[in-house]
Amino acid sequence: MQHPDMTDKISSKRRGDAVNVLRRNDDGSDENWVQATVVSNFESVITVEYSDGVKEVIPWVSGRIGVDAGRAG
Repeated sequence: MQHPDMTDKISSKRRGDAVNVLRRNDDGSDENWVQATVVSNFESVITVEYSDGVKEVIPWVSGRIGVDAGRAG
């Protein structure tokens, strides 16, 4: 579970904001931090879109969302 301050930072993310997400490789072998764009942010989940067009819904408390990516261009 994430620290409450981190949850507050995630909940403040808006459509178009960039976030870092821990994403598993296609073959399932490893996870890497990648940048994604917020599509929506609702209650306790955030929907992101990766550069390859794949969208994913991620719970805030998953530990897979970083908030220091800034704003998408």
